[in-house]
Amino acid sequence: MNTDEHGCLLIIKVSRLNSNIGIKRETNKFSYRFFYQSSSLVIFFIFLLTINPLSANPDSISIELKHTYADENKITKQDSEQIITILRKLVIAVEEKNASKIVKYISKEKGAYLDVKGLWDYESILEEIKKEDSYLEVYFFHHEKLVKQKQSENVLTVLELLQTSGGIEIDLFFESSTACEGKLRFKKNKKLEKDMNNPYFLKVNGKWYVYRLF
Repeated sequence: MNTDEHGCLLIIKVSRLNSNIGIKRETNKFSYRFFYQSSSLVIFFIFLLTINPLSANPDSISIELKHTYADENKITKQDSEQIITILRKLVIAVEEKNASKIVKYISKEKGAYLDVKGLWDYESILEEIKKEDSYLEVYFFHHEKLVKQKQSENVLTVLELLQTSGGIEIDLFFESSTACEGKLRFKKNKKLEKDMNNPYFLKVNGKWYVYRLF
């Protein structure tokens, strides 16, 4: 083999070596990009799961329907289910300290009793929740404000009552096909039940609303 042939073979071997190194580098780059993209997808899907409304509020206070009393009133299973759904959403709204969400379940035509003393029309409720020390803010959400209002340390907000209940059991009493009262029972700390109002619901234009808050 002459010198030219030897040099040519050497160039070919070096070229092949460089080519193999290049392939390995490209493979490594591809592997890195694939790993990075896969990791990003996994993180993205985990993020989606965390905001999935079906998995939200895992520690929310449980609401369990125990009995339904209708006498001869014509009601359906859907009536009970709608009321329990509203009650659960109201509890979540209280846990979130979100007065606006509570108002969503109040009829614009009928308004609601925020307490047992007085009926509020819908517009008045909207104006009330804009206040810094609104009724819901004081009696439902904020312990210190309730203490100041009542001038007593021996008070609990609706949120605190729910949190100490250990879960809520409810019996529904249908007074008619469009009116229903819920009797609440605590699974724990039953002596505190008396500090909660029994919620009342009205069916307006085929849809159930809360008419008296708990």
